Amino acid sequence: MCGRTMASKIFHCLTEALAQYGLPWHLLAGLTPDEAPAIIGQKDRLVALVQRKMAEQNDEQQIALHCILHQQALCSKSLKFDNVMSVVAKCVNYICSSCLQHRQFCAFLEEIESKCSDLLCFTEVRWLSRGSTLKRFFELKTEVKRFMEEIKMPVPQFEDHKWMTDLAFFVDITRDEYAKPEAARSGPAGDSSV
Repeated sequence: MCGRTMASKIFHCLTEALAQYGLPWHLLAGLTPDEAPAIIGQKDRLVALVQRKMAEQNDEQQIALHCILHQQALCSKSLKFDNVMSVVAKCVNYICSSCLQHRQFCAFLEEIESKCSDLLCFTEVRWLSRGSTLKRFFELKTEVKRFMEEIKMPVPQFEDHKWMTDLAFFVDITRDEYAKPEAARSGPAGDSSV
């Protein structure tokens, strides 16, 4: 679709796609719209148009879920893994907040020939961003621990087996298995150093 994406145009494309592939409306189980104005709304938005079409055909109403990113963010907050994220954020922020510290850390990684060249920062809103940050932090846990000890800022959680297990679990549940096919076959779950 090119140009403006109005609800009626999106609905028309959806109707054509269902007809083209011979899919009946009653097989539509649900919608997961984002916050685009053309999608959400009570009267003439896509969700309302689809619900109206389902009602015309006497089909059961499908479930309309709101933006998957918001659901993931809510899920991450309900897990109560602040003990993990606060330490990870503290370490990442300490290393990356100062240009000197950051350069020293990157030089340290290069010096010890680490497989990764840097830490990743994350944004609080996006679940998958958090997963990437946690995965990289987990991959560099030994290097981060050693670097923090060398600059006289030891992190006691690295010695806590329960915290390390929580970190590995949190990395595992936040990873994006769809971004890279090999991600489903690797990750912290197979790492025996935890």
